[in-house]
Amino acid sequence: MAIRAPTLDGWVDLSQPLFNGMPGPPAHGVPRFWVDATDVAVTEGRLTARVTPLETAAHIGTHIDTSIHFVPGGRTVAEASGGTASRSRSSSRRSSPPTRRGRPPARPSRCGTGPARRARARA
Repeated sequence: MAIRAPTLDGWVDLSQPLFNGMPGPPAHGVPRFWVDATDVAVTEGRLTARVTPLETAAHIGTHIDTSIHFVPGGRTVAEASGGTASRSRSSSRRSSPPTRRGRPPARPSRCGTGPARRARARA
């Protein structure tokens, strides 16, 4: 499965495709991607979205990592580089780790062994 962001005018897309078995840090093991087969419809006001969980390691693929990703009040890429890097939409967003009703989401024991993968293996 390859995931690519659209190229914006004036931007160069340096991202690499994401796929099972792609190169990654040895400490993370062999990268595996899986999608939970159970979709959830989420409605907020007039907006409805279909949510399909996707799980992988945080340090896989092309990215720039700064503390803003996981630390409330953390620094952006521009702040960490002393202002030499431009702020992008993703690096300026401040977010908390995902939760479900105040609890961390349920996770499989190993990446790649989620419910959807186990269901396919039984079929």
